Amino acid sequence: MMDWRMKECEEQKSPETEGEKSTPQPPRRDGKIQKLTNCIRAFIITNLLLVLFGITCLINNLPVQVVSFILHTVVRGFIHSCCGGLYAAVYPTNHFGTLIGLQSLISALFALLQQPLFMVMVGNLHGDPYWINLGLLIFSLAGFLLPGYLFYHRRNLVREKEKREGEAVDQQESASLKQHSNGQLASNYEI
Repeated sequence: MMDWRMKECEEQKSPETEGEKSTPQPPRRDGKIQKLTNCIRAFIITNLLLVLFGITCLINNLPVQVVSFILHTVVRGFIHSCCGGLYAAVYPTNHFGTLIGLQSLISALFALLQQPLFMVMVGNLHGDPYWINLGLLIFSLAGFLLPGYLFYHRRNLVREKEKREGEAVDQQESASLKQHSNGQLASNYEI
């Protein structure tokens, strides 16, 4: 999912290939924009699986609980791969280890909430985890904020790319109207 349509992206041009004449090809995708698009899709799928996991936790049925354990395993794998893909798409590679460490730290801090939530379930809720699971399900809906922000960031990158391409076209048009040293306009035809 994270490398979907990456082969269609434009590659970095080397100085040797810029001056060469080649046949015109259809416009290529921008690599950074495509990586963000892939991250958005991956995080949406992950969040949908997380919400499905939360819903299955609310159902007090043993076969459904087996499905919730499977979903928990799948969601953990998806979250780690999505975060790694996001780090690779947005941040420089020398920050990758720091970001993974920060992700582990934040996960550990949230894991510290397990004991107080368990004590509330055993004490005040008399062993019924329904309300805690419902609260966590509602809290997990906040996970859709990240794909929303990534969509906003992607839209800004698309606008910047269109602006750069528009400026490049304007520069090409102005270069074609350059004047010769004798004051005449340059043209592609002779009189």
